Amino acid sequence: TKQTTYPRIWNLTRFHPFWATMEMTMGIAAVREVMLDTPEERKQETVDPLYFFVAAYSTLLLRLTRFDFNDAMVRATLFVPLYTKFLTSVHRDCLSENPSAVTRFFGSKLMTYLGGLAFPMFILHGPIGQVFYK
Repeated sequence: TKQTTYPRIWNLTRFHPFWATMEMTMGIAAVREVMLDTPEERKQETVDPLYFFVAAYSTLLLRLTRFDFNDAMVRATLFVPLYTKFLTSVHRDCLSENPSAVTRFFGSKLMTYLGGLAFPMFILHGPIGQVFYK
């Protein structure tokens, strides 16, 4: 049987302001969690951020299984929370005396430059998606 795709439903879930607000709220909560670290919490040993990075991107493989997981469902329930945990662990690892290799890699000049390019593209892709993908 041929599987029917519904691009309007996909665009509704991907670019809908409610779901975007939920993802933004998760990010804000993660930033506040790191900002409110006590001095005792900062001294605790951090988990290698690579574990969260691999776990987050491994969730995307669920779309390739025979269960045919929906991308929006995987992203909202697994990828975003794990990737948020990765980002908070990188931040905490940055503040440690001996940051891990993945933290040093993402803090390199090349990755910092690429990150500087990526942010404006991220900001623009939402409005462009709203205009062209309806």
